[in-house]
Amino acid sequence: MPNTDIVFLDIPTTRGAPVSPYTWRVRLYLNCRGFHYKTRWIATVDIEAESRSLDIPPTKVKPSGEPLYTLPAILDYTFSDLKPTAVSDSFRILRYLEQQYPPSSPSIFPTQLEPQWASFNTYVDTQILVLGGSLFLDDLARSKVPRDLGPFKSRMEALFGGKWEDLSLKRKAREATWKKLENNMASLMERFGAERCFLVGDTVSYPDFVVCGCLIWLRNIVSDEDWRRIAAWNGKWRELLRVFDAWISVDQHPNES
Repeated sequence: MPNTDIVFLDIPTTRGAPVSPYTWRVRLYLNCRGFHYKTRWIATVDIEAESRSLDIPPTKVKPSGEPLYTLPAILDYTFSDLKPTAVSDSFRILRYLEQQYPPSSPSIFPTQLEPQWASFNTYVDTQILVLGGSLFLDDLARSKVPRDLGPFKSRMEALFGGKWEDLSLKRKAREATWKKLENNMASLMERFGAERCFLVGDTVSYPDFVVCGCLIWLRNIVSDEDWRRIAAWNGKWRELLRVFDAWISVDQHPNES
């Protein structure tokens, strides 16, 4: 158990628990490895201002050329109370933690899969998260705290190209999207030829944190009926979640509604 002093930046929701699949990747890892950390909750509308004030680097570049600031991010005060190491982007955070605090167990980044990480991350972003976002758009909206709701709707209008009230999928398109999401999740397993609980080999690895982040995201936003449908897709996902449920603890979530 690393003796660390880490501040983990996450996003509050109306669900009483985090929702972002990206922040869940990091939270699950921190809990799995036994890091000492505390959460700082930052509404989406405050991410840029807070990141700039804390010298947290941007994660992407907007089409306008301006820097884009997103969460998760961490501030590692372990080696300095005055000047913490600031890291953003879930992939870069996990890389940093693995290198800075080498675990006694195998690395979550198997060497033989090094060339696959970029394409894997892109696949999850475009074929799981964007697709799931279009399918469960209203559920996502209900998870947003009041200050974040308006900007969220504007981002979705820009992403999917249309007015908010026209974005919800109609019945036929909705069923087709359900099926595509199920097939895309199955493709994740086929990608690694997984035969056991974990996606790669006999120990937890980066793809497991990513997939469980997606599953917890869905479980935390959709209705009970929709979650039962998702959970029935493949027994492996339920088995993987049972393992990761030991690492879903969250320090006090703000009371948002």
